Amino acid sequence: MDEHTAVEALEAGADGLEHGVMDEPLTNDRIIELLLRNRASYVPTLWLIAFDENTAATRYSNLKRIVEAGVRAPMGTDTFCGSGKFGEIAHIEIEHYGRAGIPPLRILKMATNEAAQHLGGNDVGAIAPGKVADVILVDGSPDVDLGALRNISMVVKNGQVIAEGLS
Repeated sequence: MDEHTAVEALEAGADGLEHGVMDEPLTNDRIIELLLRNRASYVPTLWLIAFDENTAATRYSNLKRIVEAGVRAPMGTDTFCGSGKFGEIAHIEIEHYGRAGIPPLRILKMATNEAAQHLGGNDVGAIAPGKVADVILVDGSPDVDLGALRNISMVVKNGQVIAEGLS
């Protein structure tokens, strides 16, 4: 999507930009203003850089600018589009966010709470009473090293341990 098309979509009331602005740097604050006004999401889908590495610097810069402005930027992968393995693409997506200069704690929020908000899931995206108890436990500190997310030691779904001793 280019900047002009993104502005048109947001002015028409769009509540999100899937894949973000990929091919050109954001040149003004209009997209940010509209994203904030619409309470819209900017879903970058950066793993798609694998299909056109020439867009990496632009896409990283655009995401960083969007995140620094306080726009909701949930993680999204389009995993079911026929490329890559389910789960692996999520790790690759998160690693791209790190390369874009997004701090690890914000990335974790993008992958959980912001994704839940984007999808309208009021019962997911946070660990709190009344929420669905879907959690992964990892060996390491993903708030410091996102690579720890690859070291899954336990998976809990609906409050029940469904896998453990994985890493």
